[in-house]
Amino acid sequence: IRDWSSDVCSSDLIHFTRKKAIGTTADGAIGANTFKAMPEIEKGCSKTAIVKILQAALICNGYIVDELNGVYDSTLETKVSAFQQFMCLDNDPIVELV
Repeated sequence: IRDWSSDVCSSDLIHFTRKKAIGTTADGAIGANTFKAMPEIEKGCSKTAIVKILQAALICNGYIVDELNGVYDSTLETKVSAFQQFMCLDNDPIVELV
């Protein structure tokens, strides 16, 4: 398994990549336009660029992801669940990447 952390672990990188993927202006802030544009993602999501951002965010938080492939499968769903539990978030397979 490759250690992706040095490639993707920057909150600015994730923020600006997310803004580009959802079609909003990357200005360094998360505002109303960002919230409106963010899709909910879950297992089977076909929005590959958004899922890759989720994978990168999990890697940055210490959750090993085998590949940055943009596939939200059962393995990624398990990582999301573990992160949600750790952060005391609602434990469901749906992610809002804000």
